[in-house]
Amino acid sequence: MAQRGHRVELCVQGRARSDEVLRAFGLSPLPTLRLRVLPVANTPASTAYRARFAAWVLRTGGRGVALARSKRHAAWALRWFGSRFRLLLEAHEVDSVQRADAGEDPAPLHELERRVLARSWGVVANCEGTLRLLQRTHPRCPPAVVAHNGARPGVGSAGQGEHVGCVGSVRPYKDPRTVARAAASCRERVVWIGPDASDLEALQPLAGGRLRWEAPVPPARVPARLAEFRALLLPLSPGRFGAELTSPLKLWDALQSGVPLVAADTAAIRDAAGGAYVPYTPGDVASLVRALDAACHDTALRRRVLKHARRRARTWEQRAAEVEAFVDRVLS
Repeated sequence: MAQRGHRVELCVQGRARSDEVLRAFGLSPLPTLRLRVLPVANTPASTAYRARFAAWVLRTGGRGVALARSKRHAAWALRWFGSRFRLLLEAHEVDSVQRADAGEDPAPLHELERRVLARSWGVVANCEGTLRLLQRTHPRCPPAVVAHNGARPGVGSAGQGEHVGCVGSVRPYKDPRTVARAAASCRERVVWIGPDASDLEALQPLAGGRLRWEAPVPPARVPARLAEFRALLLPLSPGRFGAELTSPLKLWDALQSGVPLVAADTAAIRDAAGGAYVPYTPGDVASLVRALDAACHDTALRRRVLKHARRRARTWEQRAAEVEAFVDRVLS
């Protein structure tokens, strides 16, 4: 958005300086971008964020647009500054429904969602499933658009490397036990980049020692590392998150990579990627082994999947243009 000429102020938590954060993502400073690094500790970070937000409201004189990921932060801002800024909500989940799925009382989160939506100018949803669920839960939802995630352009690999690459943390929604069991049987070794090494060590009895660990890769280095694999893997567990609520960053990285992708075959992934991946049934070890072996060794399948991936791939610049067009429409 800053490259498109908008003045953007972005607050992040961390210990690095703002210029170090930009370098890690392979980005250059821009006169239209203010990157504010807040303390890591929660209370100092909250205090610093509120001070920054108040200064931003005063500086923009009621003309600013806040794109909020946190409904709690949005509710605070509305309580203190009311109509002195214009709120857009970026929705990657429907908290009240997920709270109910967990067997807990959804009423407080439902009320928070209702209050924030009632005063939002619009909603930017991460995927079709999130928007459908949000509109079913809150029929009086403001104008909304789906703007999937994106990625930086790949490096033009032909996908002739070695091993299967999987990137990101080891969390239950990524179904690590199914990945470990499949690693024990598939023809190519599986390499998981980024998790805590101890998390993978705990999975090795299931993987027969064939699940390798690599340290996290700086975001700017991700395209080059992905291009070195024979195939890529995007695992998801069965359940609402994988079926409805996700547009994984790793999906868009993979579609830019020039390397065939194996992904859990869920409604959310089909909405986002169509035929641009080799599907497997979530939670099914045998299905995952077959998909991995095919993605690595079936030449015709690899060509077909990569052809679809080139059509589906999208960049952050495309997403920025979509959000910009939506903002222009709802604020005009």
